[in-house]
Amino acid sequence: MDLLNKGVLCLRQRAPEPRTLPDTKTLIVSGVARSGTSMVARVLQAAGVFMGDDMDEVVFEDSAFALLFERGEYDRTAMSELLRARNAAHPIWGFKRPHFHRYGADSVDQFRQPSVILTVRDPLAIAERNAIAEQHDIAGGLSAAMDDLRDLVSFAQELRCPTLLVSYEKAVSLPEHFVDRLLEFCGIAVSPTRRRALARLVEPNRPAYIGTARRVFEGYVDSIEGTVLTGWAWQKGLPLPVPVTLLRDGNPVSEHMADRRRQDLVNAAIGSGHHGFTIDLSGLGFTRQSRVGIRIGGRNFLLAKSGSTVEELGGTLF
Repeated sequence: MDLLNKGVLCLRQRAPEPRTLPDTKTLIVSGVARSGTSMVARVLQAAGVFMGDDMDEVVFEDSAFALLFERGEYDRTAMSELLRARNAAHPIWGFKRPHFHRYGADSVDQFRQPSVILTVRDPLAIAERNAIAEQHDIAGGLSAAMDDLRDLVSFAQELRCPTLLVSYEKAVSLPEHFVDRLLEFCGIAVSPTRRRALARLVEPNRPAYIGTARRVFEGYVDSIEGTVLTGWAWQKGLPLPVPVTLLRDGNPVSEHMADRRRQDLVNAAIGSGHHGFTIDLSGLGFTRQSRVGIRIGGRNFLLAKSGSTVEELGGTLF
């Protein structure tokens, strides 16, 4: 009897015999963000699974799916159109999307013959990575990671399709076993040489990932005209608007969206140009000496000129 803990658990499926790619299947790779989803997607792509047309070769996420999900609410109509195109072009294909569990187990039913692969990682490691890459507070991030992990487990239990749970820590310490179980779950057969090559793709702290898998924000607090504060903010590389938090003397006051079109941003090729904001400060307790700050919503990133006083920004009606 093998008593070694290998960190892979298969639910609702008797492991198939390894063979060539099956007739039809959709592989959904998910988990809490920063838990190893890129590692799984990278191995599947190298094993011959189509994982997207416009692939980010650092995090191995298809931009078509990423943009659809980043728009906020789950758009089933847009998803159906994308699925029809993928199903017509590829008998077996997959995609990676961290936090897919937030859309609920029923969202998986929209996919053709789905099989779900969920990664699990030490919550503290996730929180620390998010503090580096997402500019979140690490203590708050730990609490959020633990809550997400509980939700992920509930999601896995509610699913009705084959599901593979993978421990990130065990995968990097036993890469060949991880690759074997992943390919077995997906029904993919490869040569011993290819198997060893796939195992070499399982590497912790991959330099390309560490160096670039980080959200980068830019923005500026412009001025106050009368009582109205103006500025702009965006996430580099993403044309969608970002939320911002108004601060008074370092304390959060209100939430807003940086989504107004500004011609100067269009001229400077900053995203879509729809990244400006205006906020009326009247009635919010500001004085001439109050310090004004704008923070990217839910993050530690402060826009340039945050910390300036109302007077320094030109506010006169206070």
